[in-house]
Amino acid sequence: LHDATTDLVLTKAAANGLRGNRFTSLESAATKRQLVLAGSKRSLLTGNVFFKGGKATDTAMIQSIDTGTGAGEIQLFNNTLVNHYAPGAIFLEAIGENAPKVEARRNVIWGNGKVTSLNVQADFSENYTGTDSIFADENFRIREGAVPAGWGATWDAASFAHAARETESPAGSGKGQLQAAAAGP
Repeated sequence: LHDATTDLVLTKAAANGLRGNRFTSLESAATKRQLVLAGSKRSLLTGNVFFKGGKATDTAMIQSIDTGTGAGEIQLFNNTLVNHYAPGAIFLEAIGENAPKVEARRNVIWGNGKVTSLNVQADFSENYTGTDSIFADENFRIREGAVPAGWGATWDAASFAHAARETESPAGSGKGQLQAAAAGP
């Protein structure tokens, strides 16, 4: 978990392969974006958990920036994206003249907001989007039968130094009962 006041991760690499990570901020953190892909030509995001807390200062969760060299491509497979930011998130936002080509399958996109900014063209039909009670625990594991088998991120809690814990939702968020918080030793 991070308590960053800027972006959690900003990469300017031409190619990115991010697998099995947890991009989360504390519920109370004033974090902007969870991941910024600036000028990236190819980004493969697989099996990651993204969490935007209620005190975030920007709507974008994953942001792709065209730095003038043309848009690249983003592949999103089996990720879990969770938003507690009450005004709503843009789960995938494109900035610049060109939007990236997006391929997205078997992701769980939970919380209020828009799946993409208007300039992003992608088929999100093979993804879960909504706010139903689908989580089995405070670590955003998907409850069996809530979505098709194999959708969303799957990971072992021992892989992460921090976990989430169950608390009450922030006033006015209306978004479930799971919030990120640092776990004690």
